[in-house]
Amino acid sequence: MSIRQFIFYTACAFSLSAAAQTASPASSGRSGPVSLAQALQAAKANAQARLAQQSLAAASADILAADRPPLPVFSAKAASTSDNSGSQPRYDKSVGLDWTVERGDKRLHRTAAAKFGAQAAQSELAETLLLQQMQAKDLFFDLLAAQERVLHLQGIAQAAEQTAGAARLRLRAGDLSAQDTVRVEIEAERARSDLAKAQAEQKRASLTLAQGLGWPGSAASPLSAQADWPDAGADMLALTASVEAWMATRPDIKAYELRAAAAQAALDNARALGKIDPTVGLSVDSSGAANRRLAELRVQFPLQVRSTYD
Repeated sequence: MSIRQFIFYTACAFSLSAAAQTASPASSGRSGPVSLAQALQAAKANAQARLAQQSLAAASADILAADRPPLPVFSAKAASTSDNSGSQPRYDKSVGLDWTVERGDKRLHRTAAAKFGAQAAQSELAETLLLQQMQAKDLFFDLLAAQERVLHLQGIAQAAEQTAGAARLRLRAGDLSAQDTVRVEIEAERARSDLAKAQAEQKRASLTLAQGLGWPGSAASPLSAQADWPDAGADMLALTASVEAWMATRPDIKAYELRAAAAQAALDNARALGKIDPTVGLSVDSSGAANRRLAELRVQFPLQVRSTYD
């Protein structure tokens, strides 16, 4: 049996015993190791998920802003007149109300565009949550694999150190040559180096998972993953009847379709700008000289001379 085979078999025995004694590495700063379900749940509330939720709230507010008619305009004025006779000045007063009548279903089109945009934001939120959960799943299993690698390399390093110690004793007893002793010590040093690299990779995976979940984490208090590997005998996902049926259920496809519908509604609203919106006004004038009132009805509309929204 070669030195590498002896170290490998000894390390496997040590790893199995250590795995039986310890279910998972201790978690720092938390009540216990992080499970896959906890990681997936935390991924729904990280920075990207909150940003998508804020975008949905803004899109919902756009519906309220779009579904409003133009505000009426109230006007009031007062004027004084006097002649050269020195008599008391007379005051003419007027109050009026003007409002714009939208034509071409402008309000309907812009409201439809806002509603489609909000529905697209809802689908984009679902897509964001799905992507964040998929990323959290990958980071979780990266950390879990790094933990198990460290566990096995710890056994290999311990077995290699024991083998090197035995080789040094045999060297002093004259049972082993110096060259073979150096070879064994080199293998032990290589095992320690591999263990140090694996421990650094475990810390990196822990910090990456903490960052992806939006949890505070540092090198001094890394996260640990609970051993939660998928069941190899679990049933696979059922196949859909067709590719079109599968694509119709994807939130990103729904978001694209809704964005296209919102763009069409915005285009219809832009075309409706070619129809003139008249402004209807009503005012009541009070004349101080004749002590009488005058009602006025007026209509205003822009002259599309050089700009016809073509």
